[in-house]
Amino acid sequence: MKSPSDPSHVCGVAAEIATEAGAMIAAAFRQTMRVEHKLDAHDPVTEHDRLIEAHIRTRLLEAVPGSSFLGEESGSTDAEGRWRWIVDPIDGTANFAAGMPYVCCSIGVARDRRMVGGIVNAPLLEEHFEAWPGHFVFIDRRGRHTRADPGPSRESEALATGYFPFRTCPENHRQALMRDVAELSQVFAALRTPGACALDLAHTACGHVGVSMATWVKPWDVAAGIYLVEAAGGTVTTWDRGTGLPHGLRPAFVAQAPSLAHTRAVEVFDAATKTWLHDANVVDDPR
Repeated sequence: MKSPSDPSHVCGVAAEIATEAGAMIAAAFRQTMRVEHKLDAHDPVTEHDRLIEAHIRTRLLEAVPGSSFLGEESGSTDAEGRWRWIVDPIDGTANFAAGMPYVCCSIGVARDRRMVGGIVNAPLLEEHFEAWPGHFVFIDRRGRHTRADPGPSRESEALATGYFPFRTCPENHRQALMRDVAELSQVFAALRTPGACALDLAHTACGHVGVSMATWVKPWDVAAGIYLVEAAGGTVTTWDRGTGLPHGLRPAFVAQAPSLAHTRAVEVFDAATKTWLHDANVVDDPR
C-alpha cells in the first residue's frame, strides 16, 4: 500500500493485524512465561507483550510507509506521514499473566491527529470489535453483528466498570473517593473492575456494559475503545487532568452505552475534580 488515503482500507489492515496478534495471545495463554514489573508489582509486563507489540509495529509500519507508532512497550516513532497507530498489544497484562482470559489487543488509528478507527480483538473470549467511518462490527462465536445490543436504559439495570485511584489517592481526599465509589456502587446494578480498559470500552459500545470509567489511563488504553463507543452511538465524557491530551486520548473518562441518556457518574467525576480527580493528583500511573 503505497499512498493510503481511505480510512476503511487502512483500518481494515489494522483489523487483520489485530487478529494476528490475538492468535499470538491465544497461543501463549496459560503457558510458562517470564513476568517482570515496570514500576511495581501492580504493573507487570511479560515477554509476550514485547514480542507481540514488535510484531504489530513491524506489520503496521510496513503496511503504511511513513506512518508513526505509539505503543505501550516500545514508545513512539515519529514520522511525517498522515497516519498514526496507537497500540496496546495485551491490554489486561495482569489478567494474562495470572491466566484470566479478560484480555485484548487494542489498535487505535489516527489520521492527521484525529482518531478515525478503533479495533479491539479479545481472542480468549472469541470476540472482535472494529469501527471506522461508516462501519461498526462486533463479531463473537455466534456470528457477525453490525449494530450494538439495546443495552440498559436505566442506570439501575446497568453493569458498570471502573478504575479508581485507591492506592495513590492523597490522604485528605480518600474519604471523598470512598464516598463517591460507594455512591456509584449503589447507582448501578453492579460495579466491577475487570482489568482491561479497552475491552471495557468495547463492551460499552455494544451495550453489554452500561458505563465504563477510569481516572488515569494512557492513550493506548483508550484510543481504540473511545472511538468504538462513539462510533456505536454512545457518549464519552473526558477529563485531561492537566495532560493537554485531546478528547479521545485523555486519562480520565466516563463512557455510556448508546441506550443510556444520562449517568450520575459524569456528575460524580465533575465534582471530584475538586478532590480526588484534581489535576494536582496526577502521578505516572496510579494503577
